[in-house]
Amino acid sequence: SWQGEPMPILRFRCGINTARVMVGNFGCDYRISYTVLGDGVNLASRIEAANKTLRTVVLVSESTFEGATTTSSSPGEQDPCVGGEPIEFRKVGRLAVPGKAEVVTV
Repeated sequence: SWQGEPMPILRFRCGINTARVMVGNFGCDYRISYTVLGDGVNLASRIEAANKTLRTVVLVSESTFEGATTTSSSPGEQDPCVGGEPIEFRKVGRLAVPGKAEVVTV
């Protein structure tokens, strides 16, 4: 019945980074939580926050871009796509991330 009712528009921003991280239950016997730890998670958070300044909705790091666009010479290998539609990337800029010596291309 909710499908016929007017609903507010959902808006969000997304920051995507590709890196090795630790995922799982962390803590001790009396306090435990499922979480993600690592520099890659922190970078994704900083990238997500940059969406507001750059007036974008989805930003990906250079490592994610390289992983998505790397193709092999195998037969049947395709360019990155979602639901059969190709993903288009464009370089937006470079971010100076606190705690990192290098700037990050998004």
